[in-house]
Amino acid sequence: MGWGPGNYSVALSPTGAAPATHFGCRAQVDQVFTQMLTAPPAEAQPLLAVLVVDVRPGADGAAHFADVLARLGLVQLTE
Repeated sequence: MGWGPGNYSVALSPTGAAPATHFGCRAQVDQVFTQMLTAPPAEAQPLLAVLVVDVRPGADGAAHFADVLARLGLVQLTE
């Protein structure tokens, strides 16, 4: 998504054990980026179709990430 190396580096799985089935990232974004996510241009739609995006203004980062993981049935790898 253009943020540089190391993005989507939080390894996730349904059990918390390897292998990772998903990779996560949490980032603060500005209003312009949020608007692009809610009304994406055609060229961004294939990428957004495979991403889980949950935008919450002013949310506590760690709690927000934990909420999304719980909703998806995923936990961070412990190994």
